[in-house]
Amino acid sequence: MKKMTCLSTVLLGIGLLTGNVLAQDSATPYKVLDTTKLMGSGGIDFVYADNDGRRVYVPRGGQTFVFDLDSHQYIGAITNCGGRGVVVDTATHHGFSSAGKIGMFDTETMQKIKDIDVQGRPDGIMLEPLTDRVYILSHEAPSITVIDPNGGSVVGTVDVGGAIEQAQSDGQGKMFMDVEDEKKIAVVDVKALKLIRSEERRVG
Repeated sequence: MKKMTCLSTVLLGIGLLTGNVLAQDSATPYKVLDTTKLMGSGGIDFVYADNDGRRVYVPRGGQTFVFDLDSHQYIGAITNCGGRGVVVDTATHHGFSSAGKIGMFDTETMQKIKDIDVQGRPDGIMLEPLTDRVYILSHEAPSITVIDPNGGSVVGTVDVGGAIEQAQSDGQGKMFMDVEDEKKIAVVDVKALKLIRSEERRVG
């Protein structure tokens, strides 16, 4: 029998009205809207919400479970295509899961298309909006592997040193990455695919 756990949707208790932030009751800043059961076994790392396709993707073990973003109802599973995280390219209807081999799948049929061989130890994953490319973030060199979402080909790599956990693009050509084991933020030029700088994080 498959083990089941609960996936919760949480509402951040911050309201915006004409540019002003409305104060919330400090005793109840968050609210659970709904819960739904999740099949499978193993841990869950990154959950991805596809706003355009109105779906939520939850990779767990060797599968990726798919839910309706609005109703929270279970839609189905993409088998043999799991790992740490998932991203979806709306234009091509292709999704990608981050694991030892990157899984590429069709979001309409929910069928796996192929595995993509990459080096390093893939963990995080993101779709960079300016270049519309998939970035695989690794804990070993090369730090970043860049994939074209159309055919799933590897178009380049960038090595910044250290273990890359998460990243965020400014949408204008720069990507900022958390170098987890070195307490640094690395900045990469997404067009040239090269490191711009790497600086120690400062708190306070």
